[in-house]
Amino acid sequence: MRHDQTHARRRLARALGGATLAVALTATAACGGSGGDSTSSASSSSSSSGSSSSSEPLTKSDLGDRLSSAIDKAGSFTFTLQGTAAGQATKGEGKVDLSGSTPLVDSTSTVAGQEVQTRIVDGVYYLKSAALVPGGKWLKIDPKAKSGIGALLGQLGGNSDPSQQLKALSKATSVTPKGTEEIDGTATRAYEVEVPGAAYGAAIGFPETLAKELPDTLTYTVNVDDDDLLRRLESSIAVRNVKTETSVTFSDFGDDVSVSAPPAGQTTTKSSVPGLSG
Repeated sequence: MRHDQTHARRRLARALGGATLAVALTATAACGGSGGDSTSSASSSSSSSGSSSSSEPLTKSDLGDRLSSAIDKAGSFTFTLQGTAAGQATKGEGKVDLSGSTPLVDSTSTVAGQEVQTRIVDGVYYLKSAALVPGGKWLKIDPKAKSGIGALLGQLGGNSDPSQQLKALSKATSVTPKGTEEIDGTATRAYEVEVPGAAYGAAIGFPETLAKELPDTLTYTVNVDDDDLLRRLESSIAVRNVKTETSVTFSDFGDDVSVSAPPAGQTTTKSSVPGLSG
C-alpha cells in the first residue's frame, strides 16, 4: 500500500512539473525577442502606442515576424490558461515582463487539484508545490544542467531566446482566416495555422529524438487584434496517443509587471521526487 501511494505521488508530481513547464513555456512562447539590460519590472506603456495598427490579413510569410514585433513592443502581458493533459484538467494564470534580456515570468498553475507556483528569473526556473518539495520551499532548476528536469528544460529551449518560439510559426505552411471574434471586449481576427512538426522542432531546437515524437502537423487557432497582438492561442496535440488541449488568453499588454527570485534561503535544488531535482 505504501509503495502504491509513493508511486502515485511520483506520478502526480511529474504531472505537476510537466503542467507547470507547459504553462511557463506557453508564456515564453508568446514572447518576442527582448533586448536591453535585465530588469525586474516592465515600464508602463500602452499597446496602442507600442505598435502600429494593422488590419492587413496575416500570411504564412509574415505571421511570426508581426506577432513577435507587436508583443515585444508591448513589453509585458498577463495570461490565463485552461486545458487538459492526459485526461487531467489544467489551468493557470500569470504575468510576463519582456523588458530585460530574458523574460521574467510569475505564474500559478493547477492540475489534478494541486497548485504549482512558477517563477522564471534570469533564465532560472523556480517551482513551488507540496507535491514537489515539502516544507514550502522553492525548487530551483537550472536549464543548463546536464541531467534531471533541468536538462529536459534545456532541451525544450527553456534557456534560449524566447523569440524562437514565435519564429517557429514563421514555418507555417498554411494560415487560413477563420472570421472575427470578440475576446474580453477586444475585436480579433481568427486564423487556423498549420506548422509541420519537423519544422517546428528544428526551429525550437528540439533534440532529434524529441522532435520525432511531434505529430506530422501542428494545428493552432490564433486570435490577433488590430495591433497584431496575440489575444488567444489554442492547440490540440497528440503524442503517443496522449492528447493535450490548451487555450491561452493574453491581456494587459504594457502594464507594470514586477517579478523577483525567491530568497536564497527559501530555495533548494533537491526534490523529494527522484528525477525532478534541479
